[in-house]
Order: sequence, then structure tokens, then C-alpha cells
Amino acid sequence: MRITITCLALFLFIFSAQASLIDRGNGLIYDTDLDITWLQDANYSQTSGYDIDGKLSWDGALIWAGGLEYAGFTDWRLPTTGQQGGNNTHLTGSELGHLFYVNDIGSLNSGPFVNFLSGQYIDFLNDWYWTSTEFVRPNSYAFRFADGFQDIRYQGDTHSAWAVHDGDIGAVPVPAAVWLFTSGLIGLIGFERRKHNA
Repeated sequence: MRITITCLALFLFIFSAQASLIDRGNGLIYDTDLDITWLQDANYSQTSGYDIDGKLSWDGALIWAGGLEYAGFTDWRLPTTGQQGGNNTHLTGSELGHLFYVNDIGSLNSGPFVNFLSGQYIDFLNDWYWTSTEFVRPNSYAFRFADGFQDIRYQGDTHSAWAVHDGDIGAVPVPAAVWLFTSGLIGLIGFERRKHNA
């Protein structure tokens, strides 16, 4: 009984100690707080060869994300703002704002992401990421990781696009996850028994 309680406590500690951003492999980062999956490549529109510098108009960014197929998944989109009303900061309800204010993703910390435009370069004032939220045409919201600022930007301007998908699309299927956990638990119990009997 003591062995089972020890194993269960170890399992709970490992899972509770994980940050809300989980690297699922294959270029997918799952946010447990928001139940969304980010592309690990924060400038995939450029690195995939879709656009030479990855800077797209708002309409172009919507088209790119909506037509994206990655890791066998479609239905990608741009992040939402959640909160609106002009120029705002500290918007944790925004999916990009959540990365900045809750997960501490910014100019000094790119976390598990690659090709992240963080505002640490000369052109930091123009390192914006589009959101899917329109203000009043021809303007939409964009987010800047240099300072966590959300602003209304002209839709014809070109900014970066970062694709996100609803749900945990990179998760190990539940039966396999249960099998892995059970196998590990059985192995650990066997090890403890052998150690106890030695």
C-alpha cells in the first residue's frame, strides 16, 4: 500500500510541476490553461516558405492560417483577443496576452517557441502579431511582445501571423497514455518490491 501511495504521489508531483505550456513534439505546444495548441514556430509563414519575411496583411494572415495544414491538422486560426476596446495593456484574456502576462513569454524569454519575434531587435516597434479580432474595418487588433501592448492596426499593414488550434491536438491518445502510466507504475512497484526483498 505504501508503494502505491508513493507512486501516486510521484505521478501527481510530476504532472502538477509542469508548466501550462507543454511541448507535444512535432512542432506543437499545448497550453493547458487555454486548451489550445500553438505552432512551436512563431514565424512559420516565413520558415515554411509561404512568405519571404513572414509579414502579411490582416486578410493575408487570415487566409494563411485558415488554409494551413500542419502535422496532419487543418482548422488553424489566428489568436483571439478576448478583450477589446482600443489600445490596451495587461490583457490576459487575449491568447497572445496570456502568453506574455501569464507564461512570461517576451523579449527575454521565448520559452519553448522558435523564430519568435520578441521585440529584441532594432525594429521592435513593428514586431506585431495579428489577432483574428477585427475592430472596425479597416482596422484589427495586433499584439506586441516587446511590451505586452495590444493596439489597433490598419489591416493593410504587414505584420507577423502565428497559428493556433483549438484543443490538445498533439496529445498521446488516452488509451496509450494510460498504458504508459500503468506500465511505468507496475515497473516501479516491481522495483520497490525487489529492493524491499533484497
